[in-house]
Amino acid sequence: MFRSVASALDADGNDGDDFLENDDHESRQNRWGSIIDKFEVNFAESVDEDNRKIFQFQQATASSTTDDYFSVLSAPGMASHYNPVARFAGSHSTFSRRKFTEWIQLQRTNASGDMSDIKKYFERSLRIIYSLVLKTIISTVKSGKTEVVVTVHPDLITSENIMVQYSAEDGETAHFIQTEIEGGSSLEELTKKYGAMKALGLVAYEILMRGDMPPVSVFLPSSLSDMRGTVHLPLSVRGSDECCEARNLAKIKVPRKAVDEYEGRITTAMLKAGVPYPLCQFVVDLLGGECSDGLLFRSDVSFASFSDVLLDLKQMINNPEAFIHLSVRDQWKLAFVNKMYGRESEKKMIMDAASRTTGTTSNDALFEALSLLLPRNKRQIVMVSGKPGSGKTRLVMEAKTDLENKGWIFLSCKFDRIVHAEPLSVMASAFDEFLEQCLGSSRQQQICTNLKSLMLSDDVLILTKHVPCLIKYLDNPRAPLTDVEVSKEHMHQLFHQLLHVLSLAGQPVAFFADDLQWADGASIDLLVALSKASEHNSSTVNSDANMAFKIMLIGSYRDNEVDGDHSLTHMLDQLKKRNSAFEVTHIDVRGFTRETLNQILSESFCLPSRRTKSLAELIVHKTDGIAIHVIEFIGRLTTDRILCHSFVKGWEWDNEGIERCPISDSVAELLVFKLNKLPPDALTALQICSVFGIQIEQRIINFVQDFDGDQTVDITAGLKVAAERGLVEMARTPDVFKFAHDIISQLHVNSLPE
Repeated sequence: MFRSVASALDADGNDGDDFLENDDHESRQNRWGSIIDKFEVNFAESVDEDNRKIFQFQQATASSTTDDYFSVLSAPGMASHYNPVARFAGSHSTFSRRKFTEWIQLQRTNASGDMSDIKKYFERSLRIIYSLVLKTIISTVKSGKTEVVVTVHPDLITSENIMVQYSAEDGETAHFIQTEIEGGSSLEELTKKYGAMKALGLVAYEILMRGDMPPVSVFLPSSLSDMRGTVHLPLSVRGSDECCEARNLAKIKVPRKAVDEYEGRITTAMLKAGVPYPLCQFVVDLLGGECSDGLLFRSDVSFASFSDVLLDLKQMINNPEAFIHLSVRDQWKLAFVNKMYGRESEKKMIMDAASRTTGTTSNDALFEALSLLLPRNKRQIVMVSGKPGSGKTRLVMEAKTDLENKGWIFLSCKFDRIVHAEPLSVMASAFDEFLEQCLGSSRQQQICTNLKSLMLSDDVLILTKHVPCLIKYLDNPRAPLTDVEVSKEHMHQLFHQLLHVLSLAGQPVAFFADDLQWADGASIDLLVALSKASEHNSSTVNSDANMAFKIMLIGSYRDNEVDGDHSLTHMLDQLKKRNSAFEVTHIDVRGFTRETLNQILSESFCLPSRRTKSLAELIVHKTDGIAIHVIEFIGRLTTDRILCHSFVKGWEWDNEGIERCPISDSVAELLVFKLNKLPPDALTALQICSVFGIQIEQRIINFVQDFDGDQTVDITAGLKVAAERGLVEMARTPDVFKFAHDIISQLHVNSLPE
């Protein structure tokens, strides 16, 4: 049977602090039995021969050749060799080790009290705990399923059976001296798993409290209660027979308050010691709960698997400021991080279409050269569909960043319900906005040069009626030619030539048309014309400009608003008939899955993903995972204080309160709830602006400021209030306000009196 370290030390009358310094091999054999034999042999075999030097020495002088800076370990059969191992303190050696309790004591002794040092200690401690968990389990495959098996007996997961070592390659890691009890009876898998978790919780408690703490046992009652008020005696891992016997212990009825008074004592003690709350919760969940035996009776939120333990540790190690110290900026505010979730495959479909457009589907230079001899690639059209607010626009905007990094030009426009007097005004706004952004940049002069060489001056003046910003690129600007009749085919050709002008040195162009369900017929005809246009334009002024030109069209639409009679449907049907020329990629954007939403909530709330899992399930059930619906539903939960923030514990919520919250038929109902809480002036300002579509310029706001003959409403001030609530935002073009979503604009249009 395993000789415990404590009993061995008591019998010797020595506290063992000089274990690695002044004892020769024989005295250590007497103290530790076969344990040190096995450990030293394993250690000697595991050390990389390229990173250590072997020195000859006599075992009899081993103790006299060491000092406070070096410790010597010699294994049986290697008595004439030793490897000097540097201590941690002040050491720059590539390898060193210490006993677990000695390592903790050293950190406490060398502690400066500086907050940054305290944070680093907790982060180092977590890495050590992480390495211990990895040493405690192994993954096996049974019947095609991966299972985690505990390989260390729970009774051996103690501070006395742990060594901490440092190497330049792995940093600080921990190891067990012994993993199995010789001659001990085997444990049931469940008992062994929870017993190991509880033991690791005790080790984590000790290292996070720096060894200066009362034992956990003082915070636990001598008896434990379940939800029915029944009290059971606490269990310990002593073998499967004893565990089975413990399950049949008599149940004793006692008042519930006799146990409830112990609730939160472990967490309170750790908080008083300066341990961050997430680490307190981590320890308590490993132990199985504040008032739990940690084995048969565990709290509902305690760890159920080692996979969750490792995931918690990884999140805290990879992002300590958010998941340990809770010190991220404005972490008490509800804000979703600027990151796309769960759309990797859809984004890849867009990027693959882009690669087919340019013919660069391989990094092999020879393949690229040979591909020029192959038949020309089909023209690529990507159509993104989904419900309102599902994230169609966000998906394309994420792809935009990658396309621009690859040298693409990206133009975009957005249709709305408002019928515009100028049929091509929405499409033309994409060109106008892009040209506005290029002013003052190095691209401006290149565009000016291209205008002279690629387009006739009269053609440019015709376009200035639709794209006013073009005037700023002319040397001698003149008034637009408004009295000239231009055929539809000629106008399509002029816009295609303008794309040539913007495409410097043959850069590929991505043109994104958002909300095509509201596109007018003239705009759809122009989209088709751009997709049909030849890659070589022979009608330019300068014949040298006859260069390759590649364009990819991207469109998005609401599938619930496009039926078989819609003009967009007819356009797609026509393109599909041209199988030899076009390739249409359809992307269907659906709501978030539970897994994706759980990741979003975990990273946004700075909470372990296992703790946000139940919240994610409730929200998906209420919202179908539709992005904007999720955001507005969570916003309502915060308004109703069902979801709230604590500066100590972070975000907390009431599951029962969320279940009682009614399910809305659409996101509009949630937005109406949000809009009704706006100040009257802000609501009136939004109603006025909604008449002009999805966005409105500041000059128009100034023009309609006194719409009722009396400046009783400050529209600009009202829009700023709405911007603080996330209802409007500034567009990329200066002095332009834009509704955060067209649903918001439509709600205000519908709220206007007849």
